[in-house]
Amino acid sequence: MDTYYFYAYYRNPKVTIHKAACRFCNQGKGMQPNKCSCSTGRWRGGFASFELALEAAQEMGKRLGVEPTYCQRCLSDIVDLSMKEEVGLETAAFE
Repeated sequence: MDTYYFYAYYRNPKVTIHKAACRFCNQGKGMQPNKCSCSTGRWRGGFASFELALEAAQEMGKRLGVEPTYCQRCLSDIVDLSMKEEVGLETAAFE
């Protein structure tokens, strides 16, 4: 069973959902786990399902004034076109 995280980027508002095993997510630690980037953004999760991550990402997106996106590298296999249209997801190459 996969776990999911999203990254909320504050400087240029953006919210991107990832699988925990994604190299960009790294179990919610990001690519630079020893560097604190709390002023620029923050990882949130782990969520037990994509749907739970999406719900939380949408709430964060409302606060930041953006629609959530998903990582094309780790989530392209589970987010089909109909779901993207249904929930208004955009794609993000990486975070």
